[in-house]
Amino acid sequence: MDTVKLQKEIFREIFDTLPEPISIKEAGSCKFVYVNEAFEEFVGKPKDSIIGKSCDELFEGSLAKSLIELDEKLLASGKSIRTTLSMKVGEQNEIFEIKKLPHFPPSGDEIDYIIDIYNKTTNEHRADEILRDTEVFFQNVFEHLPLGVLVVRENDFAIINVNPFFLNLFNLELDQILYKPIFELELCKDKEKIKSYFAIAKEYGIVHQVEEKCNLKSGKSIDVVLHIVYVKYLDQEPWFLLIVGDVSLINQANREIISLIQKEQELQVLKNRFISLISHELRTPLSGIMLSVDLLQRFGDKLSRDEKEKHFERIRESIQIMTKMIENSMHLEKLASEDFVIQPTKICLQSYLKDIVKRNETFYNSKNPIILQVLDEVEIETDEVLFGLILNNLIGNAFKYSQFDTPIYIKSKLVDGYLKIQIQNFGEPIPLDEIPKLFNLFYRGRNASSTKGYGIGLAIVKKAVDALKGIIEVESSLENGTIFTILLPTRVQV
Repeated sequence: MDTVKLQKEIFREIFDTLPEPISIKEAGSCKFVYVNEAFEEFVGKPKDSIIGKSCDELFEGSLAKSLIELDEKLLASGKSIRTTLSMKVGEQNEIFEIKKLPHFPPSGDEIDYIIDIYNKTTNEHRADEILRDTEVFFQNVFEHLPLGVLVVRENDFAIINVNPFFLNLFNLELDQILYKPIFELELCKDKEKIKSYFAIAKEYGIVHQVEEKCNLKSGKSIDVVLHIVYVKYLDQEPWFLLIVGDVSLINQANREIISLIQKEQELQVLKNRFISLISHELRTPLSGIMLSVDLLQRFGDKLSRDEKEKHFERIRESIQIMTKMIENSMHLEKLASEDFVIQPTKICLQSYLKDIVKRNETFYNSKNPIILQVLDEVEIETDEVLFGLILNNLIGNAFKYSQFDTPIYIKSKLVDGYLKIQIQNFGEPIPLDEIPKLFNLFYRGRNASSTKGYGIGLAIVKKAVDALKGIIEVESSLENGTIFTILLPTRVQV
């Protein structure tokens, strides 16, 4: 076999193994003189039915016309062409990137062949459309979020973005604060304190629920709650997010509720306010998560598409979990009515407890060691909504009221057909005369005066335990700390 023939055989063998459809047309007639196996599969015809044919004989009208026009453009310019076309493959329309390359003979400047390489990019185009739609969606979320949001550069603490809610809350104009240091705001006048919050956020990623009182220029004073998030990805410029919520209305609502309790003891009013406060506490972190997604989309241009999608999916899952928590909290409204129905679900106790502990550790930035003494993969059958409310509130309280660096014990065992769970922390003991009042709605003991709260968590726990036909007990002392003991049936009866 001569060298030229051998080269041609090697050329054909290599091209036939390539996954991209490739064709070669003779420049004068624009008829196909070579196609690889991927091209045969692409058009759905064997090689013998393609060679010697032109584009208008092989493709349908509008597509053939586009391909012929591209060939004419290449022949006229003598330069490569890259474009995108939609083509029907089987029953579906697919998007292809087409590269048209001119081939010149060894001697001469006239094109003798046109080489076409087809690369399917349908998925990439669809991903781009999804990303664009997501960007628009989360931009709308940012603009209409019922929380004030500031984006602050780390290097000079300048405000680089702000949403309308913040401007309205503090009666400001955009040009008054944009690209100016955050410390010029009335809310952030205490420069050293705000810088300390930033330092904590930078170290731990987030600062949760810092309450501040702010005096407006109008003379009005409002109470706000701050969440500060530190955002940095790859080598992009880091910034802080300040998420500001107006809690003045909530505090006012609490005072009204207490007044109603004292004057009328209307259980229906208490129940509605109770659900409203729970929903608010859950919606605040939910809104922060949604905002983070928006800002990742708007400023994450240095991330790869896969990295963006990974972050979007992770945050979307968190949003779904938080949304489910909000919906589940509304079930408490039915506890006192005849319409409430227990919905038993099988739960693997060990993994369920570990998941709840992990989420609470993250939320409270805990530095308390957790000692889990739980049964190995015991399965119980109970209402997951009520069970989750019980554990989240009791474990959350253990984090909130524990002294720094003291352990929290979580134990479980089976006792005569009941599941016994004990949650122990070593915070300031609860006075004995106050233990019987702990489960009263809005009651807060003397030992809780230095910790933020509304006095509703243990009321939720008691209602949920009663609904599951269980028992809850409390012991508290300086030596043994505070121990909450819950007894629940391992198989709840509907």
